[in-house]
Amino acid sequence: MGLAAQGLGTSAAAVVEDAGLTRVGHSSLKAALDLDWGEPRARSRALGLVLEEVKQWHCWLEQQPTLVAQTPPLQEGMETITQILTQDTEPAPEA
Repeated sequence: MGLAAQGLGTSAAAVVEDAGLTRVGHSSLKAALDLDWGEPRARSRALGLVLEEVKQWHCWLEQQPTLVAQTPPLQEGMETITQILTQDTEPAPEA
């Protein structure tokens, strides 16, 4: 967020808001997820929520091609996100 904010000449909070992120910027990701961790499916739900946030960030970055091109670490981040989403996650089985 910081690199994007710096590249755009704005604050990280403004980038978070513009990107529509809801769980970034909290002092604790676990608290931001606001789940009942005693429930058996809490960990799975947490992963899904985090992946949704990552996808949201990726979509926002895709809409900022000039910023990404001018900021190599953002480009590397996008590539890493793409790799994680395509190689290291599987869709939930149909219930």
